[in-house]
Amino acid sequence: MPSNSIFGSLKYQIKKSKILNKGKFENTEIEINNRFVFEQKNILIGQDFVSPPSSYNLFGLKFSTNLILPHYKIRFFTKFNNLFNVKYRDYLNRQRYFANDLGLSVIIGLNFKF
Repeated sequence: MPSNSIFGSLKYQIKKSKILNKGKFENTEIEINNRFVFEQKNILIGQDFVSPPSSYNLFGLKFSTNLILPHYKIRFFTKFNNLFNVKYRDYLNRQRYFANDLGLSVIIGLNFKF
């Protein structure tokens, strides 16, 4: 059974912005999110090899924008998960007996439409 968790995010969006009369940015978004996972308390004594991991709090950040050029549309995004590199173990991950879960991860993406 998964632990109880709370997730929330805050997003700021800028619709349009010009750059040097050659192109413009559209739908620029900056988002910060937070996930708090509580310690699993709904288990029987002796049900597991080790006691459940303690609670943890993870922050994330995402930046994305569209660059509109005369004949092209390009979507850029960068996403940071576990922004503060918190050491944690997820109760449902079988590897929790041996190692911590993922640390800071960065995802960079590009979508090109022509």
